[in-house]
Amino acid sequence: ETFDTAALAAWLEGTLSFNKASFGDVVRNLEDWYDLDITVTGNPRPEDRDTLTATFTRQPLPVVLKQLAAQGGFTYKISGNTVDISLP
Repeated sequence: ETFDTAALAAWLEGTLSFNKASFGDVVRNLEDWYDLDITVTGNPRPEDRDTLTATFTRQPLPVVLKQLAAQGGFTYKISGNTVDISLP
């Protein structure tokens, strides 16, 4: 079985990275990384499917969401262990 050693090293160092990631992949990764549930209302536009690129090292969730929201054009609300994301 093969795996991405660079991705494993980044994960071990506390680095969360997206490179032209789809919105769905970003949501799934955030849920796993921060151990929370994310609900999404609205649908990403087809032209925005693979456009999120960012790298975060040991950053708290609000910092990550703020940067991704600016890039992805969505709003969010954090309530305990749940995040509600609204797409335009």
